[in-house]
Amino acid sequence: MLDLLHAWILFPAALALVVFGLGLLAERLSGEPVPGLLLGPLGLAALIAVGAATTLIPAVAPFSPHVAAVLAVIGLAVGHRRRAPRLGPALAVLVVFLAYGAPVILSGQATFAGYLRLDDTATWLAFSDQVLANGRVYEDLPASSFRQLLEANLSQGYPLGAYPPLAVGGALSGLDLAWAFAPYLAFCGALIAAGLFVLLEPLPISPRLRAIAAGAAAQPALLYGYVQWGGIKEITVASLLVLLVALAAERAQRGPGTARSTVPFAVASAAMVAVVGPGGGAVVAPLFVVLAVVWARAARARGERGLRSARMPLAVLAGMIVAWSLPTLIALAGDLAFGKAFFESSADQATRLGNLAGPVSGFQLGGIWFARDFRSSPELWPTALLLGVVGAAAAGGLWAAMRAKAFGVAMLVGIALLTVLGSAVSGASPWLMGKALAIASPALPFAALCGAAVLAAHRRVPGVIAFAAIVAGIAGSNVLAYTNVTLAPRERLAELERVADVIKGHGPTFDNEYEVYATRHFLRDAATVQPAEVRGAALPLIDGRFLVQAASADIDAFPPETLAPYRSVVVSRAPTVSRPSSEFERVWQGKRYAVYRRTGIGTLVRHVPLGDSRSLPYCGNAQNAGPLPLCAVQPVATPTCRVIERLGRQAAAVGASLVAAVRPAPIVLRGDDVRWPASWYHDPAGHTLTPTQFGTATARLEVPAAGSYELWLGGTFARGFTVRVDGKVLGRVRHELGSIGASTPVGELSLSRGAHTIQLTYPTAGYGPGEADASRLTMVASIALRPAASDAQLLAVPAAAARTLCGRSFDWIDLVR
Repeated sequence: MLDLLHAWILFPAALALVVFGLGLLAERLSGEPVPGLLLGPLGLAALIAVGAATTLIPAVAPFSPHVAAVLAVIGLAVGHRRRAPRLGPALAVLVVFLAYGAPVILSGQATFAGYLRLDDTATWLAFSDQVLANGRVYEDLPASSFRQLLEANLSQGYPLGAYPPLAVGGALSGLDLAWAFAPYLAFCGALIAAGLFVLLEPLPISPRLRAIAAGAAAQPALLYGYVQWGGIKEITVASLLVLLVALAAERAQRGPGTARSTVPFAVASAAMVAVVGPGGGAVVAPLFVVLAVVWARAARARGERGLRSARMPLAVLAGMIVAWSLPTLIALAGDLAFGKAFFESSADQATRLGNLAGPVSGFQLGGIWFARDFRSSPELWPTALLLGVVGAAAAGGLWAAMRAKAFGVAMLVGIALLTVLGSAVSGASPWLMGKALAIASPALPFAALCGAAVLAAHRRVPGVIAFAAIVAGIAGSNVLAYTNVTLAPRERLAELERVADVIKGHGPTFDNEYEVYATRHFLRDAATVQPAEVRGAALPLIDGRFLVQAASADIDAFPPETLAPYRSVVVSRAPTVSRPSSEFERVWQGKRYAVYRRTGIGTLVRHVPLGDSRSLPYCGNAQNAGPLPLCAVQPVATPTCRVIERLGRQAAAVGASLVAAVRPAPIVLRGDDVRWPASWYHDPAGHTLTPTQFGTATARLEVPAAGSYELWLGGTFARGFTVRVDGKVLGRVRHELGSIGASTPVGELSLSRGAHTIQLTYPTAGYGPGEADASRLTMVASIALRPAASDAQLLAVPAAAARTLCGRSFDWIDLVR
């Protein structure tokens, strides 16, 4: 609970103080007041712009939090005094923050959404770590999966503007960025509501309806879905888009003003360029043209020469935008190849689609989509009916806004639609079009809610009905998405934080579990490499094959030559996983992971793995072979005396001794070694079970001796299972998503010798986050039981005494000299 409070109270509070202070400083520099609700969005833009400058120089990058804090303090000191915020807009901002954060907050754990659905969040964490460490410079980093990821992206000009605010907020609040990620996205969503409220102020709408309209429009279904995928750029750009429109609308109404008065718009424009890259000019340029036209018409009305009279303020504004954008333009100069593949018609379909099944429907601009996943088709009639209401109300809202001279509403809709149209005309891939639609999606619901609210002021009943229907449609769409989120396994990833402390300074590190959050974030400082992750070095298995995403292999499937460069090895503590060879000693053990470090004692002549890693060297995908569905689950075997005697003779021939990892064999069942409901899906190739509705699978196993045992389940568990042993509840495994080969501890229990039953009950869908499990992310691959505290013990014997090892079970046997 303390971690949850840290993530959702202390982190947002620290970030709010910084952005509010920077917003006040930007306002002071402008010499003119800025609407109070825009200080937060403006401060975020200023933080992005400041971050672009401080991270430009690697030596300065680590001081970015200090620079931001000092500037914020100055802003708080010199800023204009303001009244306390009004209750309506404050509640709207808070509700949006809680709505975006609901899946994580209501899970009761400080975690993040989108796990397994898309691994981009791991990349965003890597970028956020890097911007404060060395900015865009990665060449001095040791070879690792972390460096390979940075090189693949930064060398092509990937813009990093979205990440300094997250990194600065995490540094100032003392929170790991993995747990700050979801609150940061919710924070950006709340800033959208603040900006939309300002755009609504010229309209004759009651404050209550104005607050509800701003809050609802800030969370359209498509943008909400992208946020629950980890869409940091989409929500950041959407908040900047609303800010830019609000500032442009205000500047158009006030006139050019002085050179200083252009600071807020220039800062927001620079932030957009920092987040999107030079392509951000496609958003800024139309607003610049609007200002040029408005200022020229105002000059003509005063009897001046129109555009000629506006040339100087326009030139000043353009100069300010370029000046504030200069750090980004310098950083990206010459490296603008990123994203090119997404526009090339020759690009492969996987690149153009990403993890979409097909193009995202343009109808999702209406903000309502009754489906648990925005990639899926919605419930047709309610969605179509409410989208029709949105379309009609949006037309009315635009008409009412123009009459009330609330030009910001029309500007927001126009810029949003222009962004989508420009992406389509430029040949953007379905993947990029989906992002453009998500960024633009608040505009039409916003206009529709404006129209319904204005209608309610004249014809109360139809106006209120339309308004309530649109709000309910947005809320209902997001509730469906909320029940289908995929939450990261908090306990497992939190243990990786402790692993990082153990291995820091003891790299390079080999981690054979496929977990991108380890290499890209938690274990990055120990030069960690995973065989199925992005990597520079070849990491062949014993049979010469190479793993690629996503795949898993037991540590025994790698020859000593593959492991030779690594000082540390991280392995799962699951009963189905082998201990590393005698070259390594265990230095730390947690509930889920163990860390081994190279000893430097003796020379390994030969490593002889036992168990089924020889017949099942990997599962998943390999670069130079076909995919294999079945993972190794039995790391232990009892070799015959003939085998042991032969190893003894080989050891004697080279002057070596035998070192064996003594270990009792775990009791392991495959996922389908049970009785299961007929409706469940059975994959005979992988021996896995995927529950499709409420039911119980029952396994029966024989325990050879009484004692204390650990029970582990292999697979992935969204809604998960309630686990019973001999009819008694041992625990519930849920929100324990894992990639191929992953295992989760259920609990420890005392068992008598003899037969026992294990029951896995798949519960009915609830109303909690992720409990819809519509993506079928609950799957059991194995059930493993082992004696507690039965980790392998090393037994060394001379070659002449090899027969003393006969009749015992081993993980492996080494020949050591």
